[in-house]
Amino acid sequence: MSSAVTAPWLATARRLPPPDRVHGRQAPVQTVLDTPPGVARGVVPAPTTTPQDPERGAEELPVFAALRASRGQPIPPEVAELAQQITQGATNETMRARALYTWITEHIRYDVQEWAHITGGGSAYMNAHDPLSVIERGTTVCAGYAWLYDAMARSVGLDSTFLIGAVRGYRGTPDDALVSAFKHAWNAVRVDGDWRLLDATWGARQTGEAAADHQARQAYYFDTPPGQMIFDHLPESPDWQLLDEPLPDAEAFHTLPNLKPAFFQHGLRLGNAFAATVTAEAAAGGRLVVTAPGHVQVAATLSPRGGRAEPRTLPVSVAGERRDIQVDPLEPGEYILRVYSRLPEEPRFTCSADFVLRAAP
Repeated sequence: MSSAVTAPWLATARRLPPPDRVHGRQAPVQTVLDTPPGVARGVVPAPTTTPQDPERGAEELPVFAALRASRGQPIPPEVAELAQQITQGATNETMRARALYTWITEHIRYDVQEWAHITGGGSAYMNAHDPLSVIERGTTVCAGYAWLYDAMARSVGLDSTFLIGAVRGYRGTPDDALVSAFKHAWNAVRVDGDWRLLDATWGARQTGEAAADHQARQAYYFDTPPGQMIFDHLPESPDWQLLDEPLPDAEAFHTLPNLKPAFFQHGLRLGNAFAATVTAEAAAGGRLVVTAPGHVQVAATLSPRGGRAEPRTLPVSVAGERRDIQVDPLEPGEYILRVYSRLPEEPRFTCSADFVLRAAP
């Protein structure tokens, strides 16, 4: 199974370290920020991490067992009838697949109370998340979104499946650089002979979210190119990455830079930081480089990792498409460096990428 690989993925893949021939795993990534001219630069290795394994390390809740067991089960007639109504007038597979995704992401809200219950220590969900229950209640969690889309798609003649695996945070949340401790579910649907990836959970409108913000995210997570989806979704089976050269394991996934939808939507490219963790000498500071189309504005902030201090804005110099984000000398420790971008017509900046910056003494 293969797919055309996008340029951003190639740029990153070429810079992943060669496989460790002894252990058959990726070696820890070493990325060093450029230091200002005239300042000596030393190579400081990025810290070795132990990421979650999507099959063993991530926690699987009972709802995922129910989701896995749903393969081959009959689709409730009420679900099939609704799917037929939603896709009425759709003249091809792409239109049917998109119509179902749009309906789900606009009518089914994420069950924040259920999620709070689980993250608060609950051992099982409070509600049922099978397709019929989700439609009747109007809320669900990721497994319910994936289960509902799969059932609806199959009921209108589309070849569909759900995927389970690991994800990383999105939309600039504080834990963006970490692999989620819980498993996630999303979908793949075959359209005109090709498999396409989608995530109805991350495409659904959040409570209080502005319409423009939702529309951008909703559009991104339907038919997301595999070379972009891999930066925040790692399926259990490498085949479902839909890449010509899939990532070998969760460790490689964990070392990828944490790129957000806006990074791709705004046309950004990495300049000198190709890993989730970058390093610099504390006494010298450094420079993180990205490129962007001339009309795209770029900003950046830096804050202590795990601290409560307010992020401070970093200076960004512009030279054509190049954007140099300057990090002045700072205290040794770990920081979160966030990159933001926006188009001229957008009212505010959106988080496009973030990195763990390790300032070594």
